[in-house]
Amino acid sequence: MTKLHQLGWGAAAIFALLFAASLARDAQGGSLDPPSPPASTMKALDDLPPSWHQQLSATGGCSSERFECVMPIVVDPNSPPGTEFTAVLDHETGVVWARHASTTSDNWSGAAFTCRAMQLGGRYGWRLPTIEELKSLTDTSPDHLPDDHPFLDVDTSGAVAYWSLTSDGSNGAATMNYVNPGQNTGALKSLQNRYWCVRGGVAYDGI
Repeated sequence: MTKLHQLGWGAAAIFALLFAASLARDAQGGSLDPPSPPASTMKALDDLPPSWHQQLSATGGCSSERFECVMPIVVDPNSPPGTEFTAVLDHETGVVWARHASTTSDNWSGAAFTCRAMQLGGRYGWRLPTIEELKSLTDTSPDHLPDDHPFLDVDTSGAVAYWSLTSDGSNGAATMNYVNPGQNTGALKSLQNRYWCVRGGVAYDGI
């Protein structure tokens, strides 16, 4: 290789090194500012997950701090006010309850099947509530339901019990009535009890 070629390759190598150094300097000297203002991390109350430590007021029924009537339906305009909603969102627990509890009884398997097959408000995905969810709707008022609640057809006489999803032994399930909702009761799954379907939350068969 002649000296002329050697000088040419040397000059090319030096140019390449200078070009690479220029690129590195430009990259290091770029703007540190974000391309756009950072988004807010603030969230509205409805965007936050439910917290069972809350005690929200039910005063106002469908328009209360705790309860919101959802899943509207088209009804006869002569129907009583408020009957156009089929479900109730509980902001304390985050689950959606059928607004109407059952007025008939069934065994545990039949009640669970009815909830799973139910289409309410144009949506499937219903189930029996856990015993904890059932008890979350009770308080110390005379009928053990929050004052001014928006639910319909709930029997608070204590003459009937409501099935939960929660097993109680191998052949039974936990139930709740409104004589003493804090009491732990159960029944054989073959017996007849009422049910109240719920949607959302975490479904599990806890013992």
